[in-house]
Amino acid sequence: MKLKAAIQALVFGSGKEAPMPQSVNGRFFHIVRYHYGMLLGLNLLFLICCLPIVTIPSACCAMNRILLKLTEEKPVFFWKDFWAEFRQDFGKRLALWLPLAIAPFSLAFYGVWLGLDRDGTGTRLLCGALVFLIQSYWFLCMALIDTSPGSNLKNAVILMAVEWKKTLQVLLSAGLVYGLCLFFPLYSFPAALLCLFSGCQLMACILLKEPILAHLQSA
Repeated sequence: MKLKAAIQALVFGSGKEAPMPQSVNGRFFHIVRYHYGMLLGLNLLFLICCLPIVTIPSACCAMNRILLKLTEEKPVFFWKDFWAEFRQDFGKRLALWLPLAIAPFSLAFYGVWLGLDRDGTGTRLLCGALVFLIQSYWFLCMALIDTSPGSNLKNAVILMAVEWKKTLQVLLSAGLVYGLCLFFPLYSFPAALLCLFSGCQLMACILLKEPILAHLQSA
């Protein structure tokens, strides 16, 4: 703890942890400032857990579970919270996630076959952006609402349309960062290892948590 406090004072300045700001950017940089060590560790753990590929949906849900606790200023039990969410509904989440993951590639094939998209790039980018937005809502819904993955997927699609302003904000913040990293992979590789996924998902959590709760808790 002393080492962390010393590093924090050196990089961010000294002082006790300030109250959580209310603005989106303020909350984001507040969490980065005071919990950067956990964000770095979470990003690395997420990458390791995604290596078998089939564990990606569970790893995404587990990462959201930790990030939600940070945004709510609740105590985080890093390993316990991560693995508890990781194990939940593993098979059902995977079965629903696989068609989403394959959709951009299969639809691009049909676009080329029908002569609508010469090499399928435009179709892949459009479908990839749509799948990214659905998953941003879906993984967060599963970490927030105790219901089946299928119900949460339906909720995610509806909320993505209803909360279109928030959806656009996610696309222009986290989605844009992912897009730039996709086009410049060599330059973005260090960021991907250190903080890309936890940082982008943190922004999505801050933007989407309150709208999701407002709609689903009142339903």
